[in-house]
Amino acid sequence: MIAHILHILSRNRITSLLLFLLLSAAVLVTLLSIGGILEKMQYFFLPRGYDIRNVAILYVESQDEKNTDNAKDEELYNRLKASPFVENVSYSTPNLIYNYTRYDMVGYNNKVFSAYLRGGTESMADIMHIETLYGRWLQLSDHSTNGVVITPEAAKALFNKENAVGESIEFKEQKFHVVGVCNSIRQHNRENFSPSFFAYQKTPGAFTIRIKEGEEKSFAHSIENILTAVYGTDNYTLYFETMQHQDFRVNQFIYVELFQFLLLRLFILIVALLSFVAVIWYSVERRVQEWSIRYVIGRTKTQLTGYIFLENLVILVASFAFALVMFFTIRHFGVETFASKFTLPAIAIAILLMLFFLWIGIFIPSRKIKQLNMSELLKSE
Repeated sequence: MIAHILHILSRNRITSLLLFLLLSAAVLVTLLSIGGILEKMQYFFLPRGYDIRNVAILYVESQDEKNTDNAKDEELYNRLKASPFVENVSYSTPNLIYNYTRYDMVGYNNKVFSAYLRGGTESMADIMHIETLYGRWLQLSDHSTNGVVITPEAAKALFNKENAVGESIEFKEQKFHVVGVCNSIRQHNRENFSPSFFAYQKTPGAFTIRIKEGEEKSFAHSIENILTAVYGTDNYTLYFETMQHQDFRVNQFIYVELFQFLLLRLFILIVALLSFVAVIWYSVERRVQEWSIRYVIGRTKTQLTGYIFLENLVILVASFAFALVMFFTIRHFGVETFASKFTLPAIAIAILLMLFFLWIGIFIPSRKIKQLNMSELLKSE
């Protein structure tokens, strides 16, 4: 059967070659489109490594120069902790979302990599639900001893191992000691997990607050009373924002970019699949006379449909193989962005889509042949 199909194709070499190249191009574009979509969606749905639900950021500054910032911060911290709407509170902010500064570092085998520097205090890990994998979390003593907590990505980049507790890091002419390794952290929904460092940081007037479930509005209404009790009426400058709102505000351009990317890739994918259907349809329609003769000499309608499907399936398999060769050839010449798009899920989805649209491509021509009666078949040109 396969040999007979190849013999049929060899009699129409130029047309078959053009159809083959068009199918190969459609397969390659389909593969790349699906791979690009899966790659973007993969980043979008990866876990953050921390929990921003019911967490708020508070910045406040006294306008009364008679009182020191430390005294006011301490009083405000105690009042926030005593609030019936607050589950936990920490000095400073973790710089998990609003952080665009990266530092270049020299790691294992002198490889240069970029890392985020983030802040934290004793209770920051509990508030943000950051898990310590090895060692411990930050303590007050780490401020003077240069103790840091790093992520597994930073540990592997620096020491080629995940458990780096006890190791030392040279950074900005200072020596830091790794006291713990926490779970992986993502900066935003456009990146994979990035190397990160947490150092003890107590920013004046900055607080991270985990609010009790369902008490967000009540706490927001109570802030003014708490601040007035500490600083006096109209004697402070306030900035308050939930981390969910901050995440949306800071990363909203990423969501717009993702939406635009998906629309473009879906459009390209639909065009590629419709082109694929058009090529299959044409390849079937141009041989209606042959199918008619086969029907007249005794082929059943079911046999004809199966034969049409099998013939186009052979062409599709060859086109798919050729598209993969083209894919690896392009990647071989340094187009690295192609590498991440070549995944087993992308190939599997592409195969399923191609088989489905192959069926669509032969469905209507096959029905047309089935609906013809004997006299019409004999009259067909």
